[in-house]
Amino acid sequence: MVGGASVSIEELGSQEGYLTRIRNLPVTKLPEVARDIRNTIMSIVPICGGHYASPLGVVELSIALHYVFCSPVDKIVWDTGHQAYAHKLLTGRIGGFEKLRTPDGPSGFPTITESEHDAFGTGHCSTAIAAAIGLSRSAQVKVDDAFCVAVIGDGALAGGPALEGLALVKDLGTRVVVVLNDNGYAISPTRGALAQQRERSYRQLAHSMGLRFVGPLNGHDILALVQAFQQIKLWGDSVFLQVTTTKGTGDVQAEADPVRRYAIPRQARADSSPGESMQHAVTRALHGIMQEVDSLCVITPGMSEGAGLATLAKRYPSRVLDVGIAEASAVTLGAALAVGGGRVMVHLYSTFLQRAADQLVHDVGLQHLPLVVLVDRVGFSGDDGPTHHGIYDLPYLRVVPGIAVWSLSEAGQVLQAVALAVRKSTGPVAIRISKGASVCWDNEGRTMPLTAVSVRRTGLDLTVLTHGRISEQVLRACQRVEEHGIRCQVVEVARLWPLDVPALQVSILPDCPLAVVEETIEAASLGEAIGVLSGDLRCGRMLHLPIRNGNVPAGPVGFQQAQAGIDEHSLAKAFVELASS
Repeated sequence: MVGGASVSIEELGSQEGYLTRIRNLPVTKLPEVARDIRNTIMSIVPICGGHYASPLGVVELSIALHYVFCSPVDKIVWDTGHQAYAHKLLTGRIGGFEKLRTPDGPSGFPTITESEHDAFGTGHCSTAIAAAIGLSRSAQVKVDDAFCVAVIGDGALAGGPALEGLALVKDLGTRVVVVLNDNGYAISPTRGALAQQRERSYRQLAHSMGLRFVGPLNGHDILALVQAFQQIKLWGDSVFLQVTTTKGTGDVQAEADPVRRYAIPRQARADSSPGESMQHAVTRALHGIMQEVDSLCVITPGMSEGAGLATLAKRYPSRVLDVGIAEASAVTLGAALAVGGGRVMVHLYSTFLQRAADQLVHDVGLQHLPLVVLVDRVGFSGDDGPTHHGIYDLPYLRVVPGIAVWSLSEAGQVLQAVALAVRKSTGPVAIRISKGASVCWDNEGRTMPLTAVSVRRTGLDLTVLTHGRISEQVLRACQRVEEHGIRCQVVEVARLWPLDVPALQVSILPDCPLAVVEETIEAASLGEAIGVLSGDLRCGRMLHLPIRNGNVPAGPVGFQQAQAGIDEHSLAKAFVELASS
C-alpha cells in the first residue's frame, strides 16, 4: 500500500489512469511506491528469470521520471533496455508480469508494439540519445513543449553510437534530456577513461558538447530527482543529468555482487541439457593455447562473464582485454594487433557482432589479417527474444574477403578449431557456436577429427545437410522417421565458407531427395549456396528449412525452433513428406 493513499502497485497497474494517479500522489508518498515496485521485481524475477541487478537500481529514477514527465506525450527511451522493468510496471504491465520474457508476457526490453509508453525499442545499447533526438524532431511529438528523455546506463555511454548522438544533441535535438544512470557497471565494472574519471569526466563531457550539466545526484533520493526534473522542465532546454545509483538496490546479494546477480535464469529450464558447454570448451582451449602462444591476445567487448573468459582474464590480465561496449573498436583493435604480428581472437555475441560488420570487411578482410572471430550465441536466443537472436551473421560474414566460416556443434570440434585457427590461420576466421551443451553425435562421447564435411549418420533414402546446434533436432527427427522405413544420411557441414564441394559430392546421396536444415536466416545460408550448386551435386528434390521469420518471441529455445518449423517433430514430418513425394 502507498501510505494513506491506499494505492498498491497492483491497483495502479490494473486501472485506467494509473500514471495520472501516481502523479497526483504527494511527493512524500513516492518512496512507498518505490518499495512496492522493488518488492514486485524481487518477488517475480527470481522465479520467472530475467535481468535483476540493473532494474532494481533504477526504481526511484523510473518513478521520478514518470512523476514529472507525461509519457507517452513526453518520450522516455531506456538504454540499455533491460533497465526498464520498473517503467513497465508503472505503465500498466503488472498484470502478466510473472510471464516476463515469454511468448504470452512482456518483453525483457522496451518494445514499441507492446506499449505506447515504450517510445523506442532498445534491446541492444548506446542508441537512446540518437533515438531521443529523432523523436524530438518527429511528428510523434505533437506538443510544442514535449520532452524526449534518454536514460542511458549500464556502460552504454562508452559505446560509439552514444557519443555520436551526444555530439548531435545541441545541434539537432529539441528539449532532449540525457539522464546518465551512473552505477559503475555494464555487466562487469565499466571500462574506459570516462568511467575511471567519473568525478569530473561527465561534467566536462557535457560542457564540451554545449549542454547544461546537472549532478551528480543520488539516484535513490526520489525527492531530489523530482526536484531536478521539475527544474529541467522549467528551463525548457536540452540537459545532461548524472545520477549515481547502486545496482541491485534492495537485495543484499545483488548489491554485494551485481555481476553474479546481473541476471537470473528461469527456474527449471526446459531447454537445458547435460554435457560440456561450448563456451567452456572455448575457455579450455584458450587456457592451453595461451601457455604455448605468448603472443595470443583475447578481446571481448564487455562480455567476459557470459563468454566464460573471467578466469582466463585473472590468469592473463594483460592478454585478455575487455574493451567495454565497443564492438567495432574491438575488431579494429584486434586487426591492429594482428598487423603487429600478434595472434588475436575477438570474442563477440552474434547479435552484437552486427555493429562490427564494417570493420570486419575493411579492417580485417581487405587487409587479409589472421584475426579469429569467435561468434557466440548463434541461433535463437531464448528468453531475450528477437533483439538477441544470433541468426543474422552469415550474410555479412560471407562477404568478408578471404574469410573461413565454421559452424560447430560439439565441444571437441571447438577445441580443434580454436587451436588450428589461432596457431595457423593466415587470414580471417569466424568460428560460430551456440549457447549451451555440445551435440552428442557419438554415444561413447568420441569426437571426429575436424573436417569441412563429415557424414555423421548413414542412410539410403534421404540426405540431410545441417550444421551447429540444430543438428540435435535433426538427429532426433531422423530416428523418428525410421519408423516409416526412411533412412536418412546426415551430413554435417562444419565449414560453411568456402564450401568443400568435392567432399559434398561424395557425401550427398546421388539423385535422392536433399534437405538442408539450419538455425539461421535464409540469406547467405548453406541452403542458398547448395541451391546454386545443386546441378554439380547431382541431388534430387531439395527442401530448405532455415529461419524465415526472425521475429520469434521470447521463450525457451525449443519453443522458438518449433515456431520456425525446425524442431524434431516438424522436421520428422517434413522428412517423411520429402522422401515420399
